[in-house]
Amino acid sequence: MPDAALLMALCLAARRGVVVDLLVPARSNHRLSDMARGRALRSLAQAGGRIWLAPGMMHAKLAVFDQTLALCGSANLDSRSLLLNYELMCAFHPPADVQRFADWFDQERGTAQPYVATAPGLARDIAEGMLLWLGFQL
Repeated sequence: MPDAALLMALCLAARRGVVVDLLVPARSNHRLSDMARGRALRSLAQAGGRIWLAPGMMHAKLAVFDQTLALCGSANLDSRSLLLNYELMCAFHPPADVQRFADWFDQERGTAQPYVATAPGLARDIAEGMLLWLGFQL
């Protein structure tokens, strides 16, 4: 689940025409996260982001920026991961390293299915809102 600032940045980038590809597991190891992520995924898809649902679960995170920078590690790019859980990311600048990460991402995306946003029903919408509220309280 991206926090509000990261989601806004991704949506704004997608609206500007930046290619934003997000690869997430079709089902993660946290059922509540899977339920709560619907609003964020729909927002990003509506903004023009491309979301891919991978068949397996992997805890590692990867971000590749314009073939010039790759970040890899365990942090979720939110304040909880960075400041409370002390998770880390490593930055890679050499073009060959960045390209290897981009190639790996493309390989993983090849096994994924595209996400298709659908409007939630009333019960789902209320449940997602409650989960987001509860998560904010924790």
